[in-house]
Amino acid sequence: MLTVNPDGSQVVNVGGSTFILSNRDFNTLSFRSNVVLRWEWRTGSTLYVVWQQDRADSEVLATRVSVDDAFRSLTAPGRNTFLVKMSFWVPVK
Repeated sequence: MLTVNPDGSQVVNVGGSTFILSNRDFNTLSFRSNVVLRWEWRTGSTLYVVWQQDRADSEVLATRVSVDDAFRSLTAPGRNTFLVKMSFWVPVK
């Protein structure tokens, strides 16, 4: 026999044994973005500036995914990465 609790967990009774299955519903929020700036100030000499943002979170929910979840991913905890790369061309004669 299977009984569903209000919190989403299930109680299973089989052959005199009883065990509980926890609620496995979850919602994963994720937002990743990159911005790349490339500047070539001389032929062959280039500067790259890169900013990357990675946000993610996971929650136990018993509701369907909605459009609001896309906007909530913007406030999830995350990290920012900032990189700078420069290449300089030296003419050899």
